[in-house]
Amino acid sequence: MNLDETRKLHNEMVNYYPTWVNEAGREWIGQLFSTYTLTSVSYITGQNVILSNEQTEDDDRAQWERRLVWGNIRYLTVAIASHLLPFAVADWEPIDPEEILNSNDKVFTSPNPETREEVQNLYDHELLLPNGQEVYIYSKDGFRIPRRNPILPEDYTTDTVTMLNLRKILNLFRGFGILDAQRAIEEFGAGFDEDRCSEVKHYAYPMLNLHHIGHFQADGPICAFQVIIHGVNTGLHGLDVTAAIHPHHEVVKSIASQGYNCMAHSYRADGAQFHEAQRGIYTAAAAGSYAPSNHRTAKTLRKSLRRKLEAGTPHERFMEQVTGDAVDTSLRLENIYVIDMDRLPAEKQRGNVIFDEILLPLARGYQHPFVIQSLRTALVVFKPDVFPNIYKWVNYPVVCALESLWKSAHSQIRVGNEPSGYIVELIAVLERAYNFSHTGHAKVISVGLMNALWCGKSLIKLGTPCLNPKIVTSHKQTIIGI
Repeated sequence: MNLDETRKLHNEMVNYYPTWVNEAGREWIGQLFSTYTLTSVSYITGQNVILSNEQTEDDDRAQWERRLVWGNIRYLTVAIASHLLPFAVADWEPIDPEEILNSNDKVFTSPNPETREEVQNLYDHELLLPNGQEVYIYSKDGFRIPRRNPILPEDYTTDTVTMLNLRKILNLFRGFGILDAQRAIEEFGAGFDEDRCSEVKHYAYPMLNLHHIGHFQADGPICAFQVIIHGVNTGLHGLDVTAAIHPHHEVVKSIASQGYNCMAHSYRADGAQFHEAQRGIYTAAAAGSYAPSNHRTAKTLRKSLRRKLEAGTPHERFMEQVTGDAVDTSLRLENIYVIDMDRLPAEKQRGNVIFDEILLPLARGYQHPFVIQSLRTALVVFKPDVFPNIYKWVNYPVVCALESLWKSAHSQIRVGNEPSGYIVELIAVLERAYNFSHTGHAKVISVGLMNALWCGKSLIKLGTPCLNPKIVTSHKQTIIGI
């Protein structure tokens, strides 16, 4: 709700709620209405606001200061997302050390404040190692400072697509990838609670029949990001970043995270809950012929679905949505946090403090070298032109089979007959397999039917749909027969 709607709700509750309770029938007057009073309301604000933009940072800080009456807030829930977009580099151009020093008072050899040394003369500081890797330098906050600008190739493109290696996701949630706890302290001066890593449950969603490449969701952050959250919590209480902090004193807690490719926003651009691959249009159109002929609503829906299929298949419409220069193909990494305002020191319950000491550090967390080095182990980058063409490649057999089966079913429907129930069931199975390739969600698999046909188990174990040849056979004329 916006502010006006919230005020209207407040006034309605004050003016009419007691009267409604008093006049309600006896069956409505129970323990709920006699012993409980409304004490809080949820308020949504600031959706899709850009954080960590140096050009607008002062204005953003001022807006957060006056956005709410912070003393009246009990909990603040925020979702913060970072986007990663890799691209090819033709060459590198060194950055003038003077330009670096103009933006940074001091630069250091390490992100760890306990062991790092200040670079005394950046002009003479070695730029490259013998293997060609850049000699990293860091800001006082522990973030890497680039020393070279990329020179892009003539055929530069942002059409690279990044996903995650689901075989290595476990390391992100159960350890620190290539980093262990001791190294985190030694190299980054970072503290964290190791037990928190084992508490986070994560769920993998293989995409495009690739079996071990896709997206994830979790009920907490990746393990390396615990370091960022721990640093925010200790800083709010004036403690050293390596200090331990009791869970009851934590101001910020991450309750969920997810990683997925932003291409998903293209085929859900209209805010629809399901995209073309999930709507089961073939199945509904084929099964709809079994509805009573005198049922007006069913009759109208049947005609609507058939016209939609005649205008274009779900696969064709989906490809139109994900094709074009405007499609965002970056990897989106999103964390959701709850900020407990009662645990925040009274002098810090202000919008500008929340912006500077909580939101900005969390928004920049995926730029921290500790997090980057851990995350890098699980990234999978596809070359340009692979997307969106890969949707055609991996789904070609299923799409061909669906079109052939629908052609067979439609030929019966046009003359007033019902298509074979076996054909309808097989359409449903293949359309669910098509759905799985787009979502990776195992709930779309109808286990009883699809496992008997081998399709369900093959999707889970191999990533590719298979059909039992003793039940389903292929023919040159009809492609599929039963």
